[in-house]
Amino acid sequence: MIDTVERDLDVLKNLGLTPSYTLETHIHADHLTGARKMKALASTQIVVPSMNKLPCADLGVEEGKVFQVGNIKIHPLFTPGHTDMHHAYLIEEGALTLLFSGDALLIEACGRTDFQSGDATTLYRSIQQKFFTLPDETLVYPAHDYEGRHITTIAQEKERNPRLGNNKSEKEFVEIMNGLDLPYPRKLDFAVPGNTACGKCPDNVPEEYRGPCEIKSVASKNRMHEKYGDQG
Repeated sequence: MIDTVERDLDVLKNLGLTPSYTLETHIHADHLTGARKMKALASTQIVVPSMNKLPCADLGVEEGKVFQVGNIKIHPLFTPGHTDMHHAYLIEEGALTLLFSGDALLIEACGRTDFQSGDATTLYRSIQQKFFTLPDETLVYPAHDYEGRHITTIAQEKERNPRLGNNKSEKEFVEIMNGLDLPYPRKLDFAVPGNTACGKCPDNVPEEYRGPCEIKSVASKNRMHEKYGDQG
């Protein structure tokens, strides 16, 4: 997220890590991505689902082709429904199976399906066929949570998710999603066009949100390069 790029870089630095890539799950509607700003400050490469065909991206990923970072093998999963090109990412490391579910599956919730090419039936099938077939002990890291939680499991979501759990039928799920009556996202009108440019702030970003848009100065950028290196 563009608002937290400097904070995130500091966290990585404190952990002794150097970022190489930003890996997108989808074109967000509720915030501007930090991918472009991260690239400017730390020379990371922007990676998106290939089907998005974003000219601003450096690399594309697709289901069936492993994206490898060092020794880590990342398996893209095409999981439409929240948006029509949404991807999640699966890592299988020894006894651990980790799912980065984006906005498709959240903790005791799921992504909304009422705008941006969303479709409740499609999301239900993505979750049932791509996520709920994974081992119950799979650790699930969603893109965000509104109650301060960070992690869930496939077993927990099968049992406790009020929209999907306890073997909810496709019909029940669609009825639930169609009845949510959610408010219009306040950042939608600038977030979507900005994120098709990998986080470039459009002219219509309100002044109250423009602060994080700026890369403060060349000197600041150079300091970031000194801290985090040049990944090329």
